[in-house]
Amino acid sequence: HVLDELELKYGRLPSLLATRADYVDDVDSRIALLEEAFELAQARQDYRNVIETADSLATTYIRQLDDSVMGRTWLTALERHLPIAGRESDMERYADLAQSLEELDRRAGQS
Repeated sequence: HVLDELELKYGRLPSLLATRADYVDDVDSRIALLEEAFELAQARQDYRNVIETADSLATTYIRQLDDSVMGRTWLTALERHLPIAGRESDMERYADLAQSLEELDRRAGQS
């Protein structure tokens, strides 16, 4: 309800869409909201939200869906934007996700 009110007042902002995605149970809906947030953040040159949404998308694909192809796509997007607006915590998160992706690839190779 609060997000609806904020969206009416301020429009579809990347941070509002990403927050809404946190409260959606359906993975496809979550991904759609995060992808829209990413695109809007890029268009607005809002690189903090670009990083945060790419991180959320990479996490979803790698840790929830075991999709190494899409996980790598979003991890690459995250990596590309780290020099622009990344913080130390973002770098640590990237390294952690990269390790999870390597483990996912190893498990897939053993199947």
